[in-house]
Amino acid sequence: MKQNTKLSKKVRKHILNLSYKAKSSHVGSCLSIVDILTVLYNDIFNKKNKKNFILSKGHACLALYSILYEKNILSKKDFLTFGKDNSLLMNHASHYVSGVNFSTGSLGHGLPVATGLALSLKLKKDKNKVFVLISDGELN
Repeated sequence: MKQNTKLSKKVRKHILNLSYKAKSSHVGSCLSIVDILTVLYNDIFNKKNKKNFILSKGHACLALYSILYEKNILSKKDFLTFGKDNSLLMNHASHYVSGVNFSTGSLGHGLPVATGLALSLKLKKDKNKVFVLISDGELN
């Protein structure tokens, strides 16, 4: 529990610092998912349970990038390019970024893609789970 609290605080600081430097928006969307991502990446994803995660609300990608950085999946060099010209770290999740499985941004795409991925795993008799995080905007 203490480990999750510590990670969540670090991620929130990254979101605020990089959002400010990049003059980017969607800070609230990022902050609202920090605890969910922290539990997923600290407690659920491990060597047995592959990281099958889709961030459907792609505009909250800075939270995901921050977790990926803290988990040493994303390098510091790449992480600090958020919001800069020619960066892989766009303002919507991009599958070109290490640790991101699917590019998102247009609301509503993540859930059907995750459903297809889950069905594919089931047909292969793969026991891994698929996690998708959607937003209230998509549900409207």
